[in-house]
Amino acid sequence: MNPNIFPTNTNLYKKYLFHYLGQQSTYLIDVSISNDDIKFSCSCNERQSCKHIHNIVLGRTVKVKHDEAALVKELASILLNHSVGIKYIEAARYFFQNDDACRRCNSKNIIDTKSKTVAAKFFKLFSKHRYYCKDCHWSW
Repeated sequence: MNPNIFPTNTNLYKKYLFHYLGQQSTYLIDVSISNDDIKFSCSCNERQSCKHIHNIVLGRTVKVKHDEAALVKELASILLNHSVGIKYIEAARYFFQNDDACRRCNSKNIIDTKSKTVAAKFFKLFSKHRYYCKDCHWSW
């Protein structure tokens, strides 16, 4: 019997635990799916929207352990068919749709190298990345 599947007499029927390989440490993402609700928790304890959870919701497997990649895809397909899961997918897409804030520190003080400013042209000479944060000096 699969240890992730619980008996049907409880409201909880699926549980996942992912190891998200972040830059500073490995974060544990716990997902519990029931018939009428989905609960996510991440060990990063971010007060704002957690980018680790959003990546998992969208089915991105680059930062999870290799043996958990198939489970991320499985979770993404379950979310597509779950009434609450659709809301999480929409929130994750909205979170990543605009790169107008730093992904590390959420600062709005960033440089987009595709803009026509002098700072953007200078930064483009030295980096292959598109964005640069002036506050934490991180680029992506």
